Amino acid sequence: MVRKFSLFLLLISILSFSMGTMVFAEAKKPSIQAKANYVIDYSSGAILTEDNGNTELALASLTKLMTVLIVLDQISAGRLHWSDIVTVSKKAEAVNESEIRLIAGEKITIKELVTGMMVQSANDAAYALAEKVSGTESKFVALMNQKAKQLGLTKTHFYTSNGLIYKSTSGKVYNNYMSAADIAHLTRILVATHPEIYTFSKITHYTFHKGTKREMKVTNTNLMLPTLAYGYKGVDGLKTGYTSAAGYCYTGTVQRNNFRLIAVVLGSSSVSKRFSDTKKLYDYIYSIYTPRKVLEAGKPISSYKTITIQGHRGPVTIAPLRNLTVPLRNGQERSYTYHIVIYSNLKAPMKKGTAVGYVQVYYKGKAVAGTPPISLVTSSNVTKN
Repeated sequence: MVRKFSLFLLLISILSFSMGTMVFAEAKKPSIQAKANYVIDYSSGAILTEDNGNTELALASLTKLMTVLIVLDQISAGRLHWSDIVTVSKKAEAVNESEIRLIAGEKITIKELVTGMMVQSANDAAYALAEKVSGTESKFVALMNQKAKQLGLTKTHFYTSNGLIYKSTSGKVYNNYMSAADIAHLTRILVATHPEIYTFSKITHYTFHKGTKREMKVTNTNLMLPTLAYGYKGVDGLKTGYTSAAGYCYTGTVQRNNFRLIAVVLGSSSVSKRFSDTKKLYDYIYSIYTPRKVLEAGKPISSYKTITIQGHRGPVTIAPLRNLTVPLRNGQERSYTYHIVIYSNLKAPMKKGTAVGYVQVYYKGKAVAGTPPISLVTSSNVTKN
């Protein structure tokens, strides 16, 4: 059984106060020259804008988002600790390009290596962490691909732990690849399960090997952090990348007025372009969307509060299982609706919290992309009469 209800009626009391006589002139979608871009709302997962988002592309050091996710998972599970010591191998020392200049035999903490990955985008630090977790990089890469499959990242494959190219024994070259959509999904999982990542991603300046002859002062590669060259208010992460095959890449996180965005830009032509394009995307989304709580956990939907269940006398109250806050286009609130589906052949008895259907928010007749249905559950035990 499918029912459709106007979301506008629910919001009218809020909007009549906040909108007044305002007239919204929707901003024009910006022209982005990168190979792909993808922006989602962190809270709901709603896809807010995208171009070429499902194409597999080289991603360079954005690879380290998966590397750090696995390391943080290991720490959460108690298999690793921030203070654990890693002895740098000769293989890790040999990794170059972006690095923190590790040397074989050096002893360094996991926390310092994670800092190296997130601030300096250090390839040697990623390699050393991969060896610590799995013994060899190849075993760690297998773990990365296993994790990608587990997370449903269908347009993703890794060959290295840090985003550098992989050369086979035959001399063939391989690049790690992901779609922008997969990267956004991975980023959302990372920051949701391990918000401590922001402790590292917000560091603007850092000194490695402090007090030694190898002392190395660096600036975070994420130049969109508020005090840096391309600073943008509310930016707190997350990761940059570059190789000749991938171009200049960026996954950014930003929050303004409790509205958090995740943006992915792949294949930009320069450092400045990847950040200026991301700024255009942020400005565009913040100018045309306002987040609204449209469903509240445990609170019956005003237009659909009860259902009838076989074997039970009287109506049964139902409510959403969890909250749903969705960005709505300014001035187009009337275009949003609920679609409610109630399962067939429901019979008493039932326990409180039993799923009896689901609800999803639609915009102009289509489900808001990226937002999963919310279960509708019974608000009390349902007895058999």
